[in-house]
Amino acid sequence: VYQKVAEYDVPVLMHCSLINIPELQEQMDEVLSDFPEVTFVFAHYGNTLMGGINLDVIAELLDKHPNLYTDMSHGGGITTYHRYLIQDLETIRNFIIKYQDRILFGSDLILSIGTNDFDWQYERVRCEIDLCQKAEFTMGTSFSCNCPIADEVHQGFDFDEEILRKLYYENPKEVLGL
Repeated sequence: VYQKVAEYDVPVLMHCSLINIPELQEQMDEVLSDFPEVTFVFAHYGNTLMGGINLDVIAELLDKHPNLYTDMSHGGGITTYHRYLIQDLETIRNFIIKYQDRILFGSDLILSIGTNDFDWQYERVRCEIDLCQKAEFTMGTSFSCNCPIADEVHQGFDFDEEILRKLYYENPKEVLGL
């Protein structure tokens, strides 16, 4: 599969759980080494925000493999993600700043029953954008029935325009070869 991916010069988005499946880190390290011409994107920080903040695992792989990117989405787990942000926003923010050339913005929405209406989707994406762009934000009224922390004021990353341009535009453009 990776040989075909290299032949067609397309990126590979992977949902891997580097924390829940520790042996996966070694396997992914091998794949990244064996196929340096293939661009890989590990969604959700490589799922290294599961059960706590473990960004050192994805950082180790990013440091070793220039063909690896990650995204900062957290799928439907916005409540869990924000719990980690409340615990240690600075650690996650500093990680994004350090690896700003290798991180993609993403919302990776999970659309399920009761959450597939336009207002909910809009508020969900807006929440991710506000997290990146503002120092403080709320999640919006569409979340109130599904999210117990919707009405709270949350701290955001408050990134400058240069970092935002990389996350939203430059890095995805690089990954897609545009």
